Amino acid sequence: MLLNTLRIVESKRTDPTAYLEGMGFSVKREGRHLSVRMGGDEHYRITRKSDGHWVACDKTGNGIGDTIALVRDLEPSLSFIEAGLCCMNAGLPPYSGS
Repeated sequence: MLLNTLRIVESKRTDPTAYLEGMGFSVKREGRHLSVRMGGDEHYRITRKSDGHWVACDKTGNGIGDTIALVRDLEPSLSFIEAGLCCMNAGLPPYSGS
């Protein structure tokens, strides 16, 4: 399965809140930023850029990248396409491989 460029751009603009909550994180919205926590500790900080795409960094400020990179950081076994599908299907359980 191939993703076209428009679908990739759309996936990068998808709010990652539903996906992250499905992974067990709590997400607090702070303006255009998301604070992603588990057990009271912040694990990720995510910012919505002016063009609508989201970028993430870890708790120490190291850049993760866009939402596709974030999904791959959380689920390293996923391919780029599988991670993109997770983003596009926000609100559904993480990619099941089927």
